Amino acid sequence: MKTQDLIKQLVQDSKPVKRIAPYKIRLLLWFLISLGITLAAIFIWGLRSDLSIRLYEWSFILEMLILFLMMLSASFSAFSLSVPGESSPRGLRLLACLSLFLWLGLIFLSTFLRQGHLGWSAKAWLPGWGCMNHTLLLVILPTFLIFILLKRAAVLRPILVGALAGLSAVSFAAVAMRLTCHSDALWHLLFWHIGPIVLVTAIAILLGAWLFNWIAKEKLSKK
Repeated sequence: MKTQDLIKQLVQDSKPVKRIAPYKIRLLLWFLISLGITLAAIFIWGLRSDLSIRLYEWSFILEMLILFLMMLSASFSAFSLSVPGESSPRGLRLLACLSLFLWLGLIFLSTFLRQGHLGWSAKAWLPGWGCMNHTLLLVILPTFLIFILLKRAAVLRPILVGALAGLSAVSFAAVAMRLTCHSDALWHLLFWHIGPIVLVTAIAILLGAWLFNWIAKEKLSKK
């Protein structure tokens, strides 16, 4: 087959490719929808009764700031990494992971400063199934949506993108639960708040590794 004939055949067999929106637009869309879901949940469940007091405590304010930092850095890194050739500062990705550990460390520190110890408290065994259910409900739609928006791109680092996508989604849930749950007991937070968050993040890593690799293989098989 001549070169010109081959080119003509390739042109005839080619199908139009629909361009996806820039990653910043997709990021903004996901952020606004997730924010709306979070605000709706807070409105339905109601704010914690002692919020006016907690807002004067430096540890609570710092906790909210760290969660927002994790939310922004993780989501921006996840969407930017989904575009080959797009630069995503390594420091920003490290900041997303560091924010998670800073948040956990702050919970331990504030508990110790408030109680003088890290042991079990009377509130540790308060029924927490409601908190777990609320956390899981809050992360379902944002997690599903972020994977939908990411899967159309060309993800070259599926495990990392999956982890960052999971952190992005759970950070909204963490903020909502801290504003609505009345318990600050360390073990309540570890079991019923942080436990589901770790679970969802782990699932997001596995889902990212499977989904993005499967999509990449499907695209290659069609060529």
